[in-house]
Amino acid sequence: MPITKEVCRKCGCTNNNPCYHPKYGFCWWEDSKHTICSHCAKKEIKNSKHTQHRVNDISDWQPPEETEEYCYNNCTVCTNECEFSRKKENG
Repeated sequence: MPITKEVCRKCGCTNNNPCYHPKYGFCWWEDSKHTICSHCAKKEIKNSKHTQHRVNDISDWQPPEETEEYCYNNCTVCTNECEFSRKKENG
């Protein structure tokens, strides 16, 4: 399969169908040829259970609301020990 500019070669995301992580936001291109997104290239994001690839493919996905909690998605993977379930620190 040929590599296509502005299509991630790992997950298939695009500018119009990006990946999302609650701490890092939407993905960005990691290389100058725009063939791998940040959420596939960066190990800490790629391996996170909170990373959602190609969010427009998820039928009920909604952008997160600004809340006091990091875990915006009311996801089923969070526990009290989850790094995103802690309250945001002030300042």
